[in-house]
Amino acid sequence: MIAFDKTLLDNTFLVDEANSLVDSGFITPEQTKAFAKVTQTLKTNDNVLIRIMMFLLGCLAYGSACGFLSLLMINGLDSNWEFLLLVFALIGFIGQEFVLAKSTKMFGYGLDDAAILGAILASAVFASTISDDKNLIISVVIAIIAIFCYFRYLHLPSALLACLSVTVSLFFALLDFCKYGQQLMPFVMIFFAGILYFFSSRKIKLLDNPYHKNGLLLLQSFSLLLFYFAGNYFVVRELSFTMEIESLQMNDPYPAESSEIPMAWFFYGCTLLIPAIYIVFSLLKKDKMMLWIGLFTLGFTVFTIRNYHHVLPPEVALTLAGILLFAIAFFAIRKLKNKESGITFMPDRFESTSTLLQFETIASAAQFGLKSEIKTPDSNIEFGGGGFSGGGAGSEY
Repeated sequence: MIAFDKTLLDNTFLVDEANSLVDSGFITPEQTKAFAKVTQTLKTNDNVLIRIMMFLLGCLAYGSACGFLSLLMINGLDSNWEFLLLVFALIGFIGQEFVLAKSTKMFGYGLDDAAILGAILASAVFASTISDDKNLIISVVIAIIAIFCYFRYLHLPSALLACLSVTVSLFFALLDFCKYGQQLMPFVMIFFAGILYFFSSRKIKLLDNPYHKNGLLLLQSFSLLLFYFAGNYFVVRELSFTMEIESLQMNDPYPAESSEIPMAWFFYGCTLLIPAIYIVFSLLKKDKMMLWIGLFTLGFTVFTIRNYHHVLPPEVALTLAGILLFAIAFFAIRKLKNKESGITFMPDRFESTSTLLQFETIASAAQFGLKSEIKTPDSNIEFGGGGFSGGGAGSEY
């Protein structure tokens, strides 16, 4: 199913793994360069800025091709102009399949992002025109094409788009086909997120190749965020308020603000407990991504509570929060800084810490007055006195 040559794809992942081993200090850069020199790989681009620039260049080329074909075909289509969108989508898929994947062998380079995302966008607009803007049909079309693009081209942005579009499709399906869809929405989404998490966790353990590891990690992170936001009090209340406004008739009174929702105690409990569960489990499982998500959801929980319950003035709340966070960080660092296993404050070998180490060296030198032991070689040029080597205060030139 994968469009790329398996040997080149395997070599690309091997070189990426070698680069991570260099960053962690297990092998030297010279060994990695020697390995990469004799190994054929796909053309990839790890520099984010260059990839963005190549994406913009690809968008320009893709738009130019679509515009040129529009000028050639617009007179013959008359009122059936929407079929031009299918042609635009085909341009993207054909360019990605035969030019970028097969011929130039580009993988995560930027140009392939423009071709794939442009084709998905053209397909979505075509689905919108022929379905009279039916949200469910549009989201289903995007989901199907994004899933195909991920498995065919291992395209991570398509994986994220597939997660979002599948969730949106479930949302609109509940509203369109279930009588109590709006009331059941949070519980269905929580259950759906739980299924996604356990599915992705199981698949990661059973992987026999690295092709889909990043996609499964993305799915796992997405499921954790969906699980929290599906039970978050602020999201449920404001989303219910938005749907209530859309269902109002022209002469109905317009509510000034959202009202209390049923089972508010359940959603308050989810808002408070889920971040704590994430943080505890991330520490037990040593899962860094879950820890970052737990801290992010904890911040959103504080925002949710502050949005409806103003217990303290903002300046007092921020001051107390800063003191509390400083105290937690201080005592945690003191407790963990000398541990070398388990939960520790020691630098991660698989993360680049050169900047931190340089800062620590500079700070130590400034604090203890350390001087560099490197001696500069003596110069052959004697300054001063006005000799030949310099115009000084002496009388000689």
